[in-house]
Amino acid sequence: MEDKILLEHGSGAKKTRELIEDLFVNKFNDEKIVDEDAALIYDGKLAFSTDSFIIEPEFFIGGNIGKLSVCGTANDLVVRGAKPKWMSVSFVISEGYPMDKLQAITDSMAKTAKDAGIAIVTGDTKVIARKDFSGIMINTSGIGEIIHATSIKTIECGDVIIISGSLGDHSATILALREGIYLENSVESDCAVLYPMLESIIMQDIRMFIRDITRGGLTSILYEISIATGFGSEISEENIPVKPAVKELCDIMGLDYLGMANEGKVIICVKPQLADIVLDELHRSELGKDAAIIGHITDVHNKVLLHKKNKEVIILTEHTNIPRIC
Repeated sequence: MEDKILLEHGSGAKKTRELIEDLFVNKFNDEKIVDEDAALIYDGKLAFSTDSFIIEPEFFIGGNIGKLSVCGTANDLVVRGAKPKWMSVSFVISEGYPMDKLQAITDSMAKTAKDAGIAIVTGDTKVIARKDFSGIMINTSGIGEIIHATSIKTIECGDVIIISGSLGDHSATILALREGIYLENSVESDCAVLYPMLESIIMQDIRMFIRDITRGGLTSILYEISIATGFGSEISEENIPVKPAVKELCDIMGLDYLGMANEGKVIICVKPQLADIVLDELHRSELGKDAAIIGHITDVHNKVLLHKKNKEVIILTEHTNIPRIC
């Protein structure tokens, strides 16, 4: 391990996982926290998750840090097969932070939670000196009622890989604002609570794995699958939905949309005979209208392969150098 914490430790990719596995899991002695987005508690009747959010800029097209903090934790519960019900919120705010911005953030949180049927039931606030921190950081913890639990442990060789929509929208929106880049094609963050889109799928009690595609992007999740299950994966570039604006930004900044963060997309691994059922249900939702089958799980350990349009096959590697996306 490094002597000091690096920005890459918060990227959601390889460094993040190494930090969690080498330091936190060994201390807490519970490997279950590595493989799943939420823990099952109360004899498997409830899902519990927590997340912290710090983003620059705090306001963006499609949302703000307040909306993001509710959606992020809610979605960690949803992908475990739970309906989000209760949430806590804690703020760390720097001295001198504009009150009108704080009002707008909390208004957005309240609306997002109410629209999703989530009650914000407790919280905490800390104000610290501007010399130590500038801005706002939000932690949300959530509890949801399990409908039918999902798990990475259900993945088998041959499973179909589905994504619910276009990749990279959130990252592209944030980076364009941050870097002052004008994109000819418009794009906005996909930040959303995903329970309405996934409810009918979860209700069917299908053995499957679901993960929201956030920090580290799709590539990181495929490697997490490999580490947790021993299986590899193959995906086809021509089947992956990506908006023109995201491709435009990737060309400008030399980025790979497969490693970019999203806040309203999921990957689903499911048995081939059930793939069309899942896809049809996703297409019923506005959030899932672009859902597509992009590949399958293989028996080749630790190999994440990308079939490109020019017939080239490459091995994807985990990396990300985009700080404070979510």
